[in-house]
Amino acid sequence: MSTGHPSGDGIAAAARARRSSRNWLAVAVLATMAASIAVQPVYSWWHQRRSRAFKSACSVAVRDKDWNKLEAIADRWVQWDPANGDGWVYLAEAAAQMGQVERAVEALGRVSNSYSGALEALALRGEMQFGDLNRPYDAVATWKRMLEINRRADVARQRLIYFYSMTFQRSALLAEIRTAMELECEPPEAYAYFVLANELNFTDGMSVVSKWRDHYPDDETLEVAHAIYVAKYAASGGLPIFGQSTVASGDLTPIDACLKKYPANLEVLAFHLEYAIYDGNEPRVLELLQQCPAAAENDPRFWRYRAWYLASQEQFEEAEKALRKSLELFPADWQTWLLLGNVLRRLGRPEAAEAADIALMGKQLKRELFELPNARSLNKQLGEQVYRYLKRTGPAWVWQSLERRLF
Repeated sequence: MSTGHPSGDGIAAAARARRSSRNWLAVAVLATMAASIAVQPVYSWWHQRRSRAFKSACSVAVRDKDWNKLEAIADRWVQWDPANGDGWVYLAEAAAQMGQVERAVEALGRVSNSYSGALEALALRGEMQFGDLNRPYDAVATWKRMLEINRRADVARQRLIYFYSMTFQRSALLAEIRTAMELECEPPEAYAYFVLANELNFTDGMSVVSKWRDHYPDDETLEVAHAIYVAKYAASGGLPIFGQSTVASGDLTPIDACLKKYPANLEVLAFHLEYAIYDGNEPRVLELLQQCPAAAENDPRFWRYRAWYLASQEQFEEAEKALRKSLELFPADWQTWLLLGNVLRRLGRPEAAEAADIALMGKQLKRELFELPNARSLNKQLGEQVYRYLKRTGPAWVWQSLERRLF
């Protein structure tokens, strides 16, 4: 008679069934894993084979200069494998050859930071953005991306230094130069830009910045830079090197408007202070100094302007203090050394002669640097002159870097 409990035989049978089920499950899992492992090499081989086929077809199209064909092949390639940097580079090549610069820029931007040719692709992208499309801020973003990949990417450092110079972004320029020198990837022209940091000027500055402003009409930095170039641009088409014409030989209307629009902009204030000093307008210098923002405390030019005013009031000891502060911030400014020499002479100090000699040396160096076709033309002979000047004035981190390059 049944009692409702399974018999011993029933329990054993159930156990055997469960074990059998587990065994079949284990076998199924192992079989799936084995199949997956077997498929991986096959897929990898197939993927590589197809990638090589795409690359070969693209190479043939480039050889034949068949840009439409190259575009079609590269487009299929990146649709199939968006992570392949070579495909994007070939697509960019096709677009660029057909005059589709925007599409080329977009394609080059799709390469990953881990792509073996990322720096080259992004360098080309930056040049297109900077020169062909006249969108410098897009180019700056690309160059900074290059530095994320490699801090010593010399092309990115070089282009940033040039852009900051061209747009009178003095603080950013000096910071970029210092970083590049510390990483030993600075371009030769960095030394010229450093020495001329307080007197930057470019013969093509007005035309270049004017094109940039078409894309950034409300940008303060570009508006101010353009106004400065317009004010300094001589009717002859040249850029004067010395005298009041270095401050303003062109139209002052835009820079005057900038003073009203951006009363705290250091470059605008510096321009008007230089003009007032050359004009000997003491009340105007004082008025402008009084409206300077706190940021001017860290700009050596404004300590020199302050010293000029103090000297004009025959407060020579205070003027000397201001000049020493200016040289502490930027010891390579020949104009500061010149004014210091005059102040020390009025104070009867024997070191006045040395200050005047340094000023003369710096003034001559400036002339020779401005006579170069461009800053990249800095040769070894002129580089040695820069080295001797900086060895006298400092700062040490610049001349030591140049010493490493020269000797």
